[in-house]
Amino acid sequence: MGGLLARVAQWFDKRHTLAALDYIDSALPELSSKEKHRLVQRSWVHLIDMSLTASYAAQPLMGKAVGEFFDVRMTEDARELIEKGTPVILMGCHVGYWEVAGLVHSTMGFDPVFAVAKAPRNDPLSRHMQRTREVQGGRLLPQLDAMKSVPAAIRGGGSIMFMLDHRSRRKPVFAPFFGRPAACARSAGTLLRRVGAPIVFYSCCKSDGDKPYELLYGPVLQPEDLRGLNHTEIATRINQVYEVLIRRHPEQYFWLHDRYRDTPRTWDALERAQAKGLQYPFPPTDLQ
Repeated sequence: MGGLLARVAQWFDKRHTLAALDYIDSALPELSSKEKHRLVQRSWVHLIDMSLTASYAAQPLMGKAVGEFFDVRMTEDARELIEKGTPVILMGCHVGYWEVAGLVHSTMGFDPVFAVAKAPRNDPLSRHMQRTREVQGGRLLPQLDAMKSVPAAIRGGGSIMFMLDHRSRRKPVFAPFFGRPAACARSAGTLLRRVGAPIVFYSCCKSDGDKPYELLYGPVLQPEDLRGLNHTEIATRINQVYEVLIRRHPEQYFWLHDRYRDTPRTWDALERAQAKGLQYPFPPTDLQ
């Protein structure tokens, strides 16, 4: 059924399909054209599967040991932070089953956990997502109020979930992502330095082993690793880790996001556009 819905979605939503092909071409240029189209198909299937799984995963997980469902692996730095009860920034991306990961962070020792998210424009969908996440034990912080709410949550002993692999639309900085200029959140650098908490990268992907999921914690960026870096340099460090996580499971990544929309394809084109005094989103004539 997922495959059928994916084919229908590809047919009716050609814009996102073409955006996915462009994204994959930048990230995995070694793939053949046939392999790239197959990966787009799998991305549609995965999106449908992940959405359904996120809606119905809470009940079977409740009251069960994490080890029954997850093959948990973590670096020594991440384990030490859990043992000390240190509030952290949990930095994920849209690879694997990111909504499922939110169900177990608190069980692993990151408790309480707050997720910074932008509410969908569709009000019924927004309310449904809010109820679903609260039933699962999650707490949501509005993206627009993050500068105030995130430091307060960290001071109170909570940990924060972020996902910063999508295109930023408001006064972004441009950092390399798979070799191309990508619009990244400017405010993230300011917030991460202001909070001064360790960043623990994580991913939760479908596993071919005995457990349904593989849950990874690490690597870790300490506050001193970001000290003295500007917004672009911080975004670059984050993107470098994202690239590794995405390449580990490209068949479970959300390629359908139009990551490079309204951004010049090359650094030379970006510099020429900026020299003209142009701002994001750039005119179509300056994207090449």
